[in-house]
Amino acid sequence: MGLTIKLEGLEDIEALLDSMQPRDAKKFMGKAAAAGAKYLKPKLKAATPWRSYKGAVTAGAAKRKKPAGIVKYNPKKAPFRHVMVFGSKDHSTKRIRANKSDIQTFTDGGIQRFSRGHDVRGVRGDNTIDRVADRFGGDALRVTEEYLVRAFGLDE
Repeated sequence: MGLTIKLEGLEDIEALLDSMQPRDAKKFMGKAAAAGAKYLKPKLKAATPWRSYKGAVTAGAAKRKKPAGIVKYNPKKAPFRHVMVFGSKDHSTKRIRANKSDIQTFTDGGIQRFSRGHDVRGVRGDNTIDRVADRFGGDALRVTEEYLVRAFGLDE
C-alpha cells in the first residue's frame, strides 16, 4: 500500500542532492514527497465513502527512516479505520466459557448497561487509499517533481 519514488533522468537534481549533507538531503526529499501527499489529500477526502471519516484524512511527511510522504486517516478522529479499510470477519461477543454468566456489563455515559452478547456480521473492506493512489499517483509524482525543480531553481 504505497507509491515509491526513484529519481531517474533528473541528473541536475541528483547532483545537487549528492552535494548536500545526507541528513539535509533526506529532509528535503521528505518535504518533496509530502508535497505529493498533500496533492492526494483532497482526492482521498472526496473518495472516502464514510462521511465521518472525511475530516480524518491527513497528509504530510512520514516520520520514519525513509524520506516519504503519507496520506492516512487520523487514528484519533477515525478509531475504526482499520475495520473500514480492511474489513472484518463474522464474530460474536457472547461468552463461551463454562460456568460463567453470559451477562456482560459496560458503562455508557456514566450509566451501567447490561448485554447478553450479540452476533456481528463481517464488514467488507473498502481500501480507498489504494484506489486513489492507483488513479492519481502519476499526478502526485509530477507535483513532487515540480516541487524539486522549483526548490532548486531549475525552472528558468
